Amino acid sequence: MVKREGKFKYEIVKRIAVISESRDGKYKTELNLISYNDDKPKYDLRKWDYTDPNDPKLMRGLTLNSYELAKLKEAIKGVIE
Repeated sequence: MVKREGKFKYEIVKRIAVISESRDGKYKTELNLISYNDDKPKYDLRKWDYTDPNDPKLMRGLTLNSYELAKLKEAIKGVIE
């Protein structure tokens, strides 16, 4: 489904994972594959506001291409080990 937020639009191509969720379920941090303004999909790690479950709102987040995601994976791997 394509959604509009202000002057841009986005489409969640693939929901990958819910990383965390508030106790009341109104806020979730998610990793998704999202296409912004009909551009090539990118990995998106972002908090979402589900106060209205039928109309979730984007909050602050980080958008990465596949190269950047791979670099982040390597960096995290070094921290966790």
